[in-house]
Amino acid sequence: MMSANLKRRRLVECLGYAGALPFIALAVGCSLNSEPSLLFAFISYSAVILSFLGGINWGVTMNDPKKADDTKILLISLTPSLVGWGALLFNGTRLVLFSLFIAFTLQYFFDRIVGRNHYLPTWHLQLRGRLTFIVNASILFVLSSALLLQP
Repeated sequence: MMSANLKRRRLVECLGYAGALPFIALAVGCSLNSEPSLLFAFISYSAVILSFLGGINWGVTMNDPKKADDTKILLISLTPSLVGWGALLFNGTRLVLFSLFIAFTLQYFFDRIVGRNHYLPTWHLQLRGRLTFIVNASILFVLSSALLLQP
């Protein structure tokens, strides 16, 4: 019989990978079709997920308020939402995609710091690494497609 922790881990992993599927599907769609609505869908989904990742840190900090750097974590956890919002406001596809790539990368490293300080399980940080790889590979795929498709 599976323990409650293992069930939670499996659920988090399944949901995490399910959340990565739109990145893959939209990246493939963007490479096959230069329809602006597909690119907007990709950027919008990226912005939403980036905001979600910042919210995770907010929740972790609120749940374990023992650390002296909680104020910094709370302030920094707002940044992904602002970057995501900015991605929706600007039309420069290459710059927006590059900014999202950088934001997801920095968010991963920030998550590792928060995770260590707030004692998140190692498997969670490993999952975040794999998901960040999928997301960033998708962004680079869309970016390369955009470079090839745009004059």
